[in-house]
Amino acid sequence: MPPCCQIPPGPFGSFLFSLKYDTEQFSKYVGNGSPAGICRHADFLTSGLHLELKLWSPHGHLPCPPYNINEARHNSWQAMRQKSVNTFNPAERNAIFDSLEISFRRRKLCALLEYDEWILNHIKTLCAAGVRKPKFVGAAGPGLPTTLATIGKTQKLINIYVKYQFCWQIAGQWQNIPAPGHFVPYKPPFSPQDFLCALHAPIDRQILKSLKNLAIGHHLKKQGALAGENLIQSSDGAKRPWSKLDCLRTYYGFQLVLRRIAMHTWPKECGCFGLSDAIQKCGDMFQEEFSKGQECQDPDWIEIAKNIPDEIIDNTIEELKKCHEK
Repeated sequence: MPPCCQIPPGPFGSFLFSLKYDTEQFSKYVGNGSPAGICRHADFLTSGLHLELKLWSPHGHLPCPPYNINEARHNSWQAMRQKSVNTFNPAERNAIFDSLEISFRRRKLCALLEYDEWILNHIKTLCAAGVRKPKFVGAAGPGLPTTLATIGKTQKLINIYVKYQFCWQIAGQWQNIPAPGHFVPYKPPFSPQDFLCALHAPIDRQILKSLKNLAIGHHLKKQGALAGENLIQSSDGAKRPWSKLDCLRTYYGFQLVLRRIAMHTWPKECGCFGLSDAIQKCGDMFQEEFSKGQECQDPDWIEIAKNIPDEIIDNTIEELKKCHEK
């Protein structure tokens, strides 16, 4: 298998300086440090997750509670749960994170397809477990989705947990004690860096808000795919906020949109299939392995990802390069 040309030899290459900086900012934030809140130029984006790190530049201090300093499991669960009813006990929650860690394997073939198959299968499995839990009905009728009861909530749990492990693996874990604060080398329970180019972004209201004023956001709104700041037109025909999204095709198509933006910053025809074929291969994989039983209506988010004009992506990247201190 040829090496990935977008991943240089050694722990860091010169064009991965931006990724190191961005992971350090996240590590500082969850370690209760003081991140700069600055978005560095997006000359090179390794993945959809890296793009999300650009769109979400943390500043201030971690809100404690509900979050705890440097507790990936607790914080990932809390970010997924928000105000919804918690339907899993502590032992069940730990078993979920254990299963993610145990099932994460070293890369063997194409990182894109291997990682996508891993995460899509876990999203389906965990969402099914969430749906089987008792439904919650509030005094005024149906409340927010219970924990892990939708695709939108399940993907957020997994993606944020991977984000913690990846940022700590690249940057180290930020520790304020003893002062002054510093990064401590961290060995994760699994190695997200093996899938550097394939990592997915946690999707929520914040990333939609960040995208809406960029060229890609305007394009998606014209396509009827985005509706307002927090509503997405799902491929199952429903218009939903991300927390209530229940269509795996929509989730994956959105990830391919972010991936296309990231890949557009890579060297020409980089990757296992070359940039021109990679998104098509990803779509074919989904169609073969995950489309059964899913009725697709307009818009088809995977087709949207395939057909975004290069000019829209170029303009989006140029806009990202111009971002500055908030």
